[in-house]
Amino acid sequence: LLGMQLLEPSKESLAFRMDERRQRLILEKDSRDGLAFMGWEVARKEDLDTYAARLEDAGIAVRWASREEADRRFVAALIAFDDPDGNSASCNPSWVSSQQSVNFRRPFPLIPNTSQLSS
Repeated sequence: LLGMQLLEPSKESLAFRMDERRQRLILEKDSRDGLAFMGWEVARKEDLDTYAARLEDAGIAVRWASREEADRRFVAALIAFDDPDGNSASCNPSWVSSQQSVNFRRPFPLIPNTSQLSS
């Protein structure tokens, strides 16, 4: 994917990053096409309680993820829910930052700006 660093691929998934976060996009092998989940970062862990309550007050069922699920996504904690269109969504307070800087490999050599070359 353009502008993203591929992390250690496995037989079941590919993970990509584009900044200091451990991962930003996950592609998983699945029998279904489409979006598996989307997530939003909230400012603090305490905010999860507030968002969970607001969602439940709106009639949306909220599930607190297991430690294992949070660890797989490299987050401290998360709540999961389905949006009104049935898409799986989540909120998490913080992403685990990678200790490595992003390593973008240039797939093509630099091409000089030919307009600056004299003829």
